[in-house]
Amino acid sequence: MKSKIYSFLNEEAEEFKKASLRFGEAIYYTRKCPGSQKENGDSLVIIDMDETTVLLLADGAGGTPGGNKASKEILEIMSSEITSAKNTEEVTTKVLNGFQKANDHLLSQKTGAASTLSVVEIQSESIRPYHAGDSPILIVGQKGKRKLLTTVHSVTGFAVEAGLLAEDEALSHEENHLLLNFVGNAQMRVEVGSPQSFDPLDRLFICSDGVSDNLAYEEIEELVRKGDLISCAKELVKILEKRMEDSKSKFHKPDDYSFILFSPEKSN
Repeated sequence: MKSKIYSFLNEEAEEFKKASLRFGEAIYYTRKCPGSQKENGDSLVIIDMDETTVLLLADGAGGTPGGNKASKEILEIMSSEITSAKNTEEVTTKVLNGFQKANDHLLSQKTGAASTLSVVEIQSESIRPYHAGDSPILIVGQKGKRKLLTTVHSVTGFAVEAGLLAEDEALSHEENHLLLNFVGNAQMRVEVGSPQSFDPLDRLFICSDGVSDNLAYEEIEELVRKGDLISCAKELVKILEKRMEDSKSKFHKPDDYSFILFSPEKSN
C-alpha cells in the first residue's frame, strides 16, 4: 500500500504541524522539558495509507541507559513493519508484530532501555487502540462525553481503574511514575482495544505523560473537544507550560511532552 509518513523522532517541533489525512486531519506537536539540556525523549509518527491511518506515540524512559533514544528506535521499527502491509487486513497483524519486534530490540541491547508505546488504527468510521505503558489514548465527543480512555499501565493507573483512587489524586500520588508494563520488558503485554465507533464530531487525543501528568483528563477533554485544532493545541500548550513552570501548582511535573490531536473533519 502507498503511504505518507509524518514524524518527529527525538526532535522538537518549532511550530504546530498539521497533517491532512485520508479520514480527517491531525495536529501533532512535541517539545522537550522546559529548561532541559537533554535530547527530547518523546517521538511520534503518523502513517497515512490507502484505507488506514495509524497514529503512534512513544515516550522513552530517560532514567534508563539509552532510554531517550528508545522511543525513536521503536517507532522506526513500527513504521517499517506497518508500511510493509500489503492490504488493510494485514495492518492489525503488522502492528502487533511491530510491538514484539520493538520489544525484542530493546531487550537485545541489555541496557534496561524502555519506552511506552501507544498506537491507534483508524479506518473509515472506527478506531482501534493498542498500548503498553502510560501514554493515554482519549476519545471525547463535542459535548464533552468521554467515549474512551485507555487504562494507564502504572500503579496509580490500575488503582484508578479499580476505583481505589480518583483521577486527580493519581496525578499527585508519589507512585504515579511507577510503570508496570512497557516496551523493553520481558513480560510486556500489549493491551488491544475493541474497534470503537468514531462520530464526525468526536476528537481523538494521544499524549505522553508530560501532558497527562500536568493536566487532568477533564481539562484535556474540555480543551480539545471543539473548535479548530490549532486553537485547541495552542491553548492546551499554553496551560501545560504554565503548570510546568509553576512549582506551586497542584499538577507540576516538568517533562518532555508530545501529543496528536485528530478530528474526522477537515478544515477549509
